[in-house]
Amino acid sequence: MKRARGVALAALAAACSANGPALRAREPAGPIPFVWPRDGVVTLMTCRFETALPIGVALENATREEETAADAVLRAWEGAGLGVRFLRAPREAAQLAIAFRDEPLPASGRALADCALRAGAAELAAVRVEIARDAADGRDGSRALTREELLGLLAREIGRALGFSGAARAGDPLHVGTLADAARVGAAIRAGERLASPALSALYAQPSGSVIARGAARSPLVTRPVDRLAALALANGLAGPFLRTGGEAGRVFWRELGSGAEYGAQIVSPAALVQAPGSVAVALEARARRALPRSGDALPDAREPAAPPK
Repeated sequence: MKRARGVALAALAAACSANGPALRAREPAGPIPFVWPRDGVVTLMTCRFETALPIGVALENATREEETAADAVLRAWEGAGLGVRFLRAPREAAQLAIAFRDEPLPASGRALADCALRAGAAELAAVRVEIARDAADGRDGSRALTREELLGLLAREIGRALGFSGAARAGDPLHVGTLADAARVGAAIRAGERLASPALSALYAQPSGSVIARGAARSPLVTRPVDRLAALALANGLAGPFLRTGGEAGRVFWRELGSGAEYGAQIVSPAALVQAPGSVAVALEARARRALPRSGDALPDAREPAAPPK
């Protein structure tokens, strides 16, 4: 069953439409929240960068042309009225890393955003954007991206790195489902046109950590894996918690300061929780299962690592 589903998704990604090769399967409608399940309560929230200071950006494995394209897209997002500014920074000091890959990627790119919870506040702390240099050509092969396609894909993924996950409306730079869509956005950027993203404008019009919905889990035991992880993190000085979201799964995790090892739990179908927060499903990841005692009561609940936004 898993293999058949993977083949079907791969075929969809490579298929040609009237507007060019499809880049990804359809995403759930609307924004996908960050999910914080704790002490029997499920909080759904937004998360974005704060705008008081510039966002540090590091480029990885970039050619001169790719570097120029990335800088053009960063400047375009600066002019989109969100209040964000970008500043090139060393990798260890950057909040946003943009990497270019020779290996293929689903949809030709992706953005992985970590939201940090600190003292009742939520803020994006580390984001990684990856762009594949080649795209499926619809004939079981691949080809290099054009300049306009590269700009359009960078606009989509950097836009998502600013905090929006989910399906944006048609016409939004985040709504790039085909290479033709990407080329249109890229051509607009080359022509100096202003980027306008209703999805990101709505996100940046409210404070980071704004609560979308909150509800009691169907049982206090549902959030018990995260409660126990919070206790483990507090006892061992782990950094976090961090939240990550996506169409099919989200994460809650903590990170060792030295090794970078992560201890987390998967959140199933975050998009579906907007209508029913209490239906959350949580599953510990393998490293977290190994680290926790067999008895769920072997560690006391930790009450101080983080609190949900008010």
